[in-house]
Amino acid sequence: MNGPDTLSEAHFIGLIIVLIGVYFALFGHRHHWVRWLIDPDKPGSNLWWAAVFIIIGALMMMVRKM
Repeated sequence: MNGPDTLSEAHFIGLIIVLIGVYFALFGHRHHWVRWLIDPDKPGSNLWWAAVFIIIGALMMMVRKM
């Protein structure tokens, strides 16, 4: 990271997608995400969406210079 020049559009979009995924993980279930962490046998759909958003966002940030 040399400065603002390296923050490309794909990197910015990836960051937003990661934040959306974090929001789903924390607030999509209200209190259910705490139960999910304790008892992972009952996965919630919002947590799966959160994982998908975070993975896609991370990939977009990695391929900012292709």
